[in-house]
Amino acid sequence: MQGIWAIARQTLIGALRKRLLVALLVFLIILVSTFPFTLRTDQTQKGRIQVVITYSLSSTFAFLCCLSLLMGARSISHELRSKQLRSVAVKPVTRSQILLGKWLGVVVVNASVLLVVGGLLYAAVWFLARPGYDPAVLEVIREKKPGELTNTDRRHLESAAEYQKARSELLVARRGFRPVEGDLEEMVLGKYQQLEREGKMPPGMSRDEALGILRGFFRSRAVSPGVIWGWEIKGLVPGGQMDIITLRFKCNASGVAEDKTVGLRWRVGETVPVGWLEGRWKVNTFHEIPIPASLVSRDGILELKVQNIDTGNTVVMFPRKDGIEVMQPVGGFGLNLVKGLVLVFCQTCLLAMLAVVCSSCLSFPVACLCSFVIFIFSLSVNFLGNMADKAELVAAPAPVVAETVQDIKAQQPFGSPTST
Repeated sequence: MQGIWAIARQTLIGALRKRLLVALLVFLIILVSTFPFTLRTDQTQKGRIQVVITYSLSSTFAFLCCLSLLMGARSISHELRSKQLRSVAVKPVTRSQILLGKWLGVVVVNASVLLVVGGLLYAAVWFLARPGYDPAVLEVIREKKPGELTNTDRRHLESAAEYQKARSELLVARRGFRPVEGDLEEMVLGKYQQLEREGKMPPGMSRDEALGILRGFFRSRAVSPGVIWGWEIKGLVPGGQMDIITLRFKCNASGVAEDKTVGLRWRVGETVPVGWLEGRWKVNTFHEIPIPASLVSRDGILELKVQNIDTGNTVVMFPRKDGIEVMQPVGGFGLNLVKGLVLVFCQTCLLAMLAVVCSSCLSFPVACLCSFVIFIFSLSVNFLGNMADKAELVAAPAPVVAETVQDIKAQQPFGSPTST
């Protein structure tokens, strides 16, 4: 272990001697510090904070990727070329200890940068999240009648609304809960066997084709016009009248462009004083609807229902992976910031490991290229998976879709559409 720490310390000292790396680190610190004053936003408090967080984490991630790539790929290849590694090889250390020591040195540098940037980002968010109104003045304004409000009073009310929105939607750590559903393949196979027994399969359709259509139907949670689909969200913590949870959803639609909207009608809980919530939402975009936490039952269950009220034959689809989610607050902004920094740290550690391993058998430019390509491919796996899932969100032929919608209740205990 002492050998690993000795090599890591040597790698760290060598990095600090590189003026270019130190200059880039200073530049990153100055850049993050000036984001609250230089970035253009939508002029709302939530928008300013969100842009600063996004740009700060993105800039830090890009900087640490370059740093990990350069330090890792140069760590062994440069010493092999200059024959400096011979002085280390004669010491009582193994090859694995040399690799771990080089990697640990890069990891320590990344952790130090993240600590500095995390502190600056937390201070910037604290600065931007200050209330832009006087609470005492706001109490006086709220006692006035609508006709007595001046332009200054309205600005105070708008500032208070922006502050509450930023605190409840952005500066909070939330835990996501998704619908409880059965195994996808079991539902698909069961539905196929049921349609086959009842003679409802279209003539000439193969088994593989039918299973593919049904798989896409169940994965996308396709809701035909006039149909109601329901879910149960379990594991929530019941709250009071003032506590708020958030329904987060994304939908696609057949025959609708990505910049268009679809009509939906939502109902949350068994009884809602305002009844159904109707509106039009843009497809392929995440939307959030605030919900009173008092609608959660004592058992921690929340019932959701959605009806497709769009005109025409538009079929609305909610992806199985991220189509429906209920977010409940569990902490403050600090917890979310730590999670974001840990995610960046883990990704850069992976890149550093790839770079160090490649540098042990390849030259510096080839090691940089190979480690960068492997890292980009690993990051794009999730994207490719989402594209594959999206490719299966196709509209099934009318006979299969119609019968599946009518009979799907037998496949799910609560996630069952019913015609109106």
